[in-house]
Amino acid sequence: MTVATTNRWVECLAGVHEALDREELAFAFGRALEALAGGVPWRIELPDGTDSSPRTYAEGIGSVARLGAATLGAHRSDWTAVPLHFRDDRIGVLLVAVSKDEVESASLELLGDHLAGAMIKLQLWTEADREARQSRLDREIVGDVHTLVGSFDMDYVLARSLEQVLKLLGSEVGSVMLWGARGFTTKYIIGLPEELTRAVRLEGRPAAERVAEAGVPLILEDPELEDPPEGYDSFHLRTLLVMPLLSGGRVVGVLQAANPVDARPGSHNLRAAEEIGHIAAIAVENALLHREAVKKERMATIGQVMAGLSHDIKNMLQAVRSGYGLLRMGTDNGDMEGVRSAVPLIGSAVDRISGLVLDMLDYSKGSRLRREETDMNALAVEIGQTMGPVAEAKGALLETITDDGAPPAWADQTGIFRCLSNLATNAVEAVDEGGRVEIRVGRLPEGDGVEVSVGDDGPGIPEEERERIFDALYTTKGSKGTGLGLAVTRKIVEDHGGSLALESEPGRGARFIIRLPAPAGGGKGGDRS
Repeated sequence: MTVATTNRWVECLAGVHEALDREELAFAFGRALEALAGGVPWRIELPDGTDSSPRTYAEGIGSVARLGAATLGAHRSDWTAVPLHFRDDRIGVLLVAVSKDEVESASLELLGDHLAGAMIKLQLWTEADREARQSRLDREIVGDVHTLVGSFDMDYVLARSLEQVLKLLGSEVGSVMLWGARGFTTKYIIGLPEELTRAVRLEGRPAAERVAEAGVPLILEDPELEDPPEGYDSFHLRTLLVMPLLSGGRVVGVLQAANPVDARPGSHNLRAAEEIGHIAAIAVENALLHREAVKKERMATIGQVMAGLSHDIKNMLQAVRSGYGLLRMGTDNGDMEGVRSAVPLIGSAVDRISGLVLDMLDYSKGSRLRREETDMNALAVEIGQTMGPVAEAKGALLETITDDGAPPAWADQTGIFRCLSNLATNAVEAVDEGGRVEIRVGRLPEGDGVEVSVGDDGPGIPEEERERIFDALYTTKGSKGTGLGLAVTRKIVEDHGGSLALESEPGRGARFIIRLPAPAGGGKGGDRS
């Protein structure tokens, strides 16, 4: 799944956990399944408990759901069945009208884990209301943890889950650790030194490792500490709850809570704590899924960047190679005219390579701005003097219009000069013989600040390209462009706290507008013509 699809799916999954009753749960689950597999028929079946025939918990087609008895008819053999488990108990089965080839089984299993957790949450709430065993605080704690499912911040999820378990049990100390191929990674601790989290041992091994391997919680009363850290020799652990964080039957971590208020927590509190651990584990899986999707997308982008840069550099080196050939022929034959013709060819290629390297550096790292009061009129005049002869060489006119009332900008002169140079170069390249380029400076109408626009009367920019032209590596110039100029320009301007806007109509040219903040207290620029 792409990052966008993953984010949309996780948003739907968060709705599953926020459901307050069966009807809301059925609708939210239908939306999540629709995001994953489209509008396909589905059914949730539960064991009846009295005979072998199951009863329908809910069913639907996509996000159109209903409760009660089955109306879709018997499912066909090609439907995929996903067992619904909570810990070691099978609580039902999810039937989806897709084959295992159409949707990844891992995604359906993860969806089933979310559904099972949400069903158990509703069951907990129902039992608490019916049997008066769950206080309002307990419901708020479990409900709060369910909202964490949509978060991709793994550290925050684990820290919040531990805090809520300790709050539920009335404990003041605890820890949460991730479990992987290389063992434990301690992520968050409350009230304990890290060494103490592993000091409780069973048969010579940390209790947390035993729980991670077995996948079942342990409650240890008066456990002994082996090699406790300095200062904790007399620390007394009355009770220690060691609980696995389970997702899809896989242990992703362990949560420990020490010295709860009750010497031995009641079954209701333990089940609520296990539910919190289950949701924390699912949130960890979501975060890992998101991280993997981002990594794949980043690698694809790197491949695209390398392909584009390789093509551009190859073209530039070809120009250097051609100039070198002319230079060598001229020196071998004593032809100074050939030597002179090679110099601008090599110089132009070197300038393009240098510009590409600078663009890559500016785009890939944060700008180190050296801000000072910058007279934008002076910069505009300098750009006009630099690019004016280039425009004249192709029979076009470049005009600079300054504003004596425009305040200075609080800017890095070198960076903004590069931005204006990029825009002016693009504008001159866009016009034909007889065309016109205009650089204009003015005060921002809405307050302190200055704007500089670079416009041309060229062919303009088609509507479908106006958003993409600011993307890195997107170019309309073919082999003549690197696709970094406008991306770098916008980045530098936004690093200043400014903005870069585009106004264009096909056949009527284009106008790029840089808006920059003024120094504190405003001010006016010097006179420029």
